[in-house]
Amino acid sequence: MRKIKNILFIGVVSILIMSCTGIGIGVGVPIGPVSVGVGTTIKIPTGSTGKVGKEKGKYVVNGTNNNKTVKLNGETVEIIGSSNKLTIKGKASSIIIKGASNTVNVETVGNIVIEGAANTVIYEKSLTGELPYMDISGAGSEVYKK
Repeated sequence: MRKIKNILFIGVVSILIMSCTGIGIGVGVPIGPVSVGVGTTIKIPTGSTGKVGKEKGKYVVNGTNNNKTVKLNGETVEIIGSSNKLTIKGKASSIIIKGASNTVNVETVGNIVIEGAANTVIYEKSLTGELPYMDISGAGSEVYKK
């Protein structure tokens, strides 16, 4: 009986310490750069967020859930974020994706660099007439020729 009381006492003290200090024990679920424990409430954005547009000579999509169609003439495109859909009319010298679940449709492209999971790039032709240069590091990321 004494052992049970000691175990209960240690358990209650541990819970009090954790609740006062913000220290928690639980199952963590990774979502991007943070880990969310069981019972944590997070807000998932529902609309488009972030910055979209030309910046220092390149076209930037930074955020989530953006759906854009742009006309380019050889600029670099950089996508940082997730669940973005970008249609590029014209030429992109490079497409750089750093994020997950992004989709890019492009008429003409030179280089494709993907760092992240489940991204898709669909291109019609290459700037060189050969295959575009591709560097893909991310599970489930793919490049297709239309």
